[in-house]
Amino acid sequence: ETQVYSLLGGSTPQGKAVGAFYALTHTAVEWAMQQNKTFRFEGSGQEGIYFFNRQFGAVRRPYTHLLLNRLPLPLRWWKR
Repeated sequence: ETQVYSLLGGSTPQGKAVGAFYALTHTAVEWAMQQNKTFRFEGSGQEGIYFFNRQFGAVRRPYTHLLLNRLPLPLRWWKR
């Protein structure tokens, strides 16, 4: 499955006044849908970013990760 990722973005005060970032994000989401691609928003613990993403129907999808530490044993305990 092909995915389109939203990277961090923002607006100038003039862009905020006219909702430019909302319009650009809306256009990107629509394009991804037309191309049968999944649009992935960046995650954030910040309430404002969470609110912004939810307005476009974003749902939380946690990433799984693997931590691999190959340092020598004494350092392995120290660096976690």
